[in-house]
Amino acid sequence: MAPARARHPPTATPITANCRSDWSSGCQAVEAHGDRAWLWTDVAGAALFAASVVVWGVLLRTVLVWHITWSVNSLTHLFGYRNHETGEHSQNNWFVAFVAAGEGWHNNHHDDPACCSVQHRWWEFDLTYWEIRALSLIGLTSAIMPRRSVRTAEALAQRGERLPHP
Repeated sequence: MAPARARHPPTATPITANCRSDWSSGCQAVEAHGDRAWLWTDVAGAALFAASVVVWGVLLRTVLVWHITWSVNSLTHLFGYRNHETGEHSQNNWFVAFVAAGEGWHNNHHDDPACCSVQHRWWEFDLTYWEIRALSLIGLTSAIMPRRSVRTAEALAQRGERLPHP
């Protein structure tokens, strides 16, 4: 029994290896993994395909990323929880953190904006921080800023002092 043939758009023309390989015949010999290859041979089909690539690959992707970026400064000032009293309305939002690779831990960022990581609790996963750490392993980043408590302890240690215990 022969395998079922895939459906292809009506603007596509089948091109097989049985065609002559010269351009005068209007047929191009293309082999894709031993099976038939499909190419758009008319201008309208190619233009439609190019337009769909632009819409789906550029425009919609860009608008989606804009909305994710804007949600960090809008949703995280409306919904979530606070780890730190920072004097404004920033909050940590798990949903924004999920779609924005960790940037939804906004209250943590407002508490220590110089710190590279915004994961202040064990379950507040910050994908961006781990990407930067991975880049540092291959030498593409350096001088990663630690949390304020680590910076303070290092500064006191250099002066020969200790952190006061609460």
